Amino acid sequence: MNTKPETYYDEQEGVEYVYEQADVNHSGKSAVYIVGYFLLLAVLMIPASRFHLGMQGVFFAMVAAGVALLVGTLGLKFVKAKITAMRLTKKGFAQMMVGYTPETVVETEPLSTGSSRALVPVPGVALLPGEADDDLPDTIIEDNPLRLSDTFQPNIQGILGAMLLIVGIRRSGKSNLLAVSAEELARYAVPLVIFDTEDEYSGLIDRQYLTRGVHVGSEDTRKDSPNPASYVAIDYESAYDFGRSILDGGLQVVVNLKSWRDEDAALIMTEIIDGLNDWEEDRDNNRRIPVMVFLDEASKWLPQDRSESYVSKETQTLLHHAFFDIVVARGGKRGFGFVAATQRYSQINKNVLQSLWKFLFLQTEEVDLNRYAKLGLASEDVLALRQGECFIFSPQVVGFQTMIRKRFSPHMGNTPGLDNLAAHTRQLAPMQTVLNRPFAASGVQDRPMREQMAQQAMEPLPMRRQKPKTDAERVLEAYNEHPTASYRELGEKVGMGKDKVGGLIKELRERGLIKPDGGTESA
Repeated sequence: MNTKPETYYDEQEGVEYVYEQADVNHSGKSAVYIVGYFLLLAVLMIPASRFHLGMQGVFFAMVAAGVALLVGTLGLKFVKAKITAMRLTKKGFAQMMVGYTPETVVETEPLSTGSSRALVPVPGVALLPGEADDDLPDTIIEDNPLRLSDTFQPNIQGILGAMLLIVGIRRSGKSNLLAVSAEELARYAVPLVIFDTEDEYSGLIDRQYLTRGVHVGSEDTRKDSPNPASYVAIDYESAYDFGRSILDGGLQVVVNLKSWRDEDAALIMTEIIDGLNDWEEDRDNNRRIPVMVFLDEASKWLPQDRSESYVSKETQTLLHHAFFDIVVARGGKRGFGFVAATQRYSQINKNVLQSLWKFLFLQTEEVDLNRYAKLGLASEDVLALRQGECFIFSPQVVGFQTMIRKRFSPHMGNTPGLDNLAAHTRQLAPMQTVLNRPFAASGVQDRPMREQMAQQAMEPLPMRRQKPKTDAERVLEAYNEHPTASYRELGEKVGMGKDKVGGLIKELRERGLIKPDGGTESA
């Protein structure tokens, strides 16, 4: 069987399509053309005979039959080429002819920055002969979009309450996407918390990026904040209340985890999440609001291998409870969304890998490439990714390739380059001045600071915070201390009215916490 290439140029799309057309059974096709010609000739001979045109009529009938056959053949080829160019199946073409247009989530446009892969099923649409999936020029732009790139702008509703995983080696674009996501969510006034492991997202703390941005850390690092006016110092004891305040005030927070030692930073994260969760639980479902929790360098805090943890076993258990039991497992109903960023796909806890949204940037290690391969990504395609380019997996698309836009906010964690080196070199002291410094142990100038840091490392961790008592707990405690007191007297002790105390006493009796025969006096 021989083949020959044919082309069709679509003026609307500005694309020339090339496909293979089978060149077989020429004799059969010729027979069809001959039969068709004589059928047309027979039909045209009827009027020629009726008007008694003689040989002249026969001649005109033969010419007209040839012209009609040629026009019909060209018209049929044009229609077939048009159907092929529109990627319509026969069913899709039939639906179009009767005015039915299948609903799609993909808007087709040629890409200017390279090809993209979209394996999303679109009813009635077929591939061109010989066209591969990774050549599909698809663009996804939905209502209420998060403008992550020129070609990928998903609806914010699909992100809120979802779990997102961002994976890529250093300088692949992972941190940029995290910042872009925060900038886009901030446009919709979504409360958010970025747990910033390396203190590189403080550049977001500006009203033009985070409309209600707050920089959070220890009191010691207040002076280092690029926005001291928007800086809030917290510690372990105040972290829970601050977590509640995030939702009370609709805040968009960057937490500088480097301002504490790892153990303290981990505990502060758990307290903030507890505060967020309790704020949500205190409200009916229809009064809860969405909140997005970002965890940078997630494999440090939530490693797959617990022996690689940076914190104690007890604190690691608290982290797992906060992120997996609260944010992930119960997060949807509580309004939590979770964005985890990590360098290595193989090192993050498997609970995070279950995310429906994945943004997969460049990987170079074989074990990580193998993990990508299980998702259908060829190693050569992954290794060819440029900085900022990734494959996206979501509930709507599989393996969509795009270039994430550059963040608007300044990147505070850029890798030092030649400019930094040149600036430092210009102010170098003479070599002899440097070498004349005392380097013996007794002459080390910063020894007191080192001793202070060592002493801090030996200090015991703070005790686990006790959550504030509920009104019912306070009334029960007062009742146990003064079982014969009246409702009015109990109310004075707990700062409530006697009617409210009476209602709580009744509730406690119904729950079996107060014996029926041990009631209080009514005032």
